[in-house]
Amino acid sequence: VLPPETGGCGLIGALGEGCAGEVGVDDPIQGPAPLRFAVEPNYPNPFNPKTTIRFALPTAGITTIRVYDVSGRLVRTLLDEELTAAEHAVEWQGRDDDERAVAAGVYFYRVRSGENEHVGQMALIK
Repeated sequence: VLPPETGGCGLIGALGEGCAGEVGVDDPIQGPAPLRFAVEPNYPNPFNPKTTIRFALPTAGITTIRVYDVSGRLVRTLLDEELTAAEHAVEWQGRDDDERAVAAGVYFYRVRSGENEHVGQMALIK
C-alpha cells in the first residue's frame, strides 16, 4: 500500500475501491469501514515542520489525539470530537495549544477512541 504522499491513495488492493482524494485533518478516507482500531506510526518521523498521524476507527465515536512532552505535560490537543468509522489523518505542525512553536525534542501522541488507545513517539528536529 502506497502512502498518499508518494502518489498512491493507500486504498488500492483487495479491500480498496480506488483513490478518495486528498487527506486533511480528520477527513475520512472513503472505503469500507476498517475491521479493527489501528494507528500507523506518524510520518515523517523525525519531522520538521509537520507530521501526520493516520488511524482507523472500526466504529464511530468520540476520538481524542493529544501530544505530550517527555515530562508528560499536555502540549497540544489535536482532536477531540465524534468521528465516523473510517480511516482518518491528523497533522501536527509542532505548535502548542497557544500556537507557539515547541522546542526540538521527543514527544508522545495518544490516540483514544472508546475503549481503544494507542501511544506513539515522535521526534521534532530543527
